[in-house]
Amino acid sequence: MVRKSADERRAEVVRAAVTAFARGGYAGTSTAQIADAVGVSQPYLFRLYKNKKQLFLAAELHCHTRVRDVLAQAAEGRTGEAAVKAMGLAYVELLQSDSALLRFLIQAYAACDDEEIRTAVTDNWTRMWQFVAAMAGAASLEEVRPMIQQGLAITVIAAMNPPEGHPLWLCVDEIRTRLNALEGN
Repeated sequence: MVRKSADERRAEVVRAAVTAFARGGYAGTSTAQIADAVGVSQPYLFRLYKNKKQLFLAAELHCHTRVRDVLAQAAEGRTGEAAVKAMGLAYVELLQSDSALLRFLIQAYAACDDEEIRTAVTDNWTRMWQFVAAMAGAASLEEVRPMIQQGLAITVIAAMNPPEGHPLWLCVDEIRTRLNALEGN
C-alpha cells in the first residue's frame, strides 16, 4: 500500500468535505463524517485542518478555484462578448455536471451568518467578479454585473432542481439563449 503525502490527503479531505457539506451544510456536518469518508482518523484530520471552520473555508476556496479555472479555460483566446458567452455556457455546464459543487455553493451562502465564512465567501465572489471582468475585457465591474446576476440565478435554480418543464427552467433557457445570441457564436 502506497502512503499518501499530507498534501494528497489534504486534497482528498477537501473533496470529501465538499460532498459532505453539500449534503448537510456547515452546521449539520461533522468532521467525523468527513474523516470516515476519507478513511482517516479525526485526530489526523485535525492535523491537516485546525478545525471544522478551517476545513469548510478550504472547501469553499476549492469550489471557487474550480469555477475560476473552468471560466478561464472557457475564455482562453477569447475577448469581449465571445469570452462572456464561453464563460457563461461553461458555468451552466459545470453546474449541471458537478452537483456537489453546486450544492456546496448554496451551503456556503447559507453559512454566511458566521462572520469569517461571510468574509471568505464575499471576498472570493469579489475576486470572481473581478476575474470575469478582466477576462471579458470590461472597463468596469458594472459591465459584467448582469452576467454575475444571471450566474447566481442559474445557481439557485439548478440547486432547486425543479422538475423538467417547470417554468423556472425558462429562466435558464432564456439566459442560454442570450448567451448564444452574443457576438462570436
